[in-house]
Amino acid sequence: MFSAIPISICQPSPTQVRDLDGNLVRSGTKYYILPVIRGMGGGVTLASTRNESCPLDIVQANQEVDNGMPLTFTPVNPKKGFIWESTDLNIIFSSASTCLQSNVWMLEEYDGQLITTGHGVAGNPSQETINN
Repeated sequence: MFSAIPISICQPSPTQVRDLDGNLVRSGTKYYILPVIRGMGGGVTLASTRNESCPLDIVQANQEVDNGMPLTFTPVNPKKGFIWESTDLNIIFSSASTCLQSNVWMLEEYDGQLITTGHGVAGNPSQETINN
């Protein structure tokens, strides 16, 4: 004789992301991504890395005094006002770049490696945005 007992597997709910000051990270607010350890370079920015002037890729600025470019986090669920861990979102540089590209972060294969570039497509998860 067998009996079935329903087992519920509890998945912990995602945690809200906080900035270095402990404040909740808000959708659409401009932020800078900076290294936590002083003397380890500057913030995140766009630069040419492919022996060409365009497209631009996401890199860390060499100089500690360079905060990089401001960016925003936008969850694919626009009703969410805050950013949550392990949820889909778009990361978009707020400043214009010197290249005609979108400034939305995405993963791209280049020379056999995955690199983070700044020419993705903003939007909800789909085949067009899976690498964002």
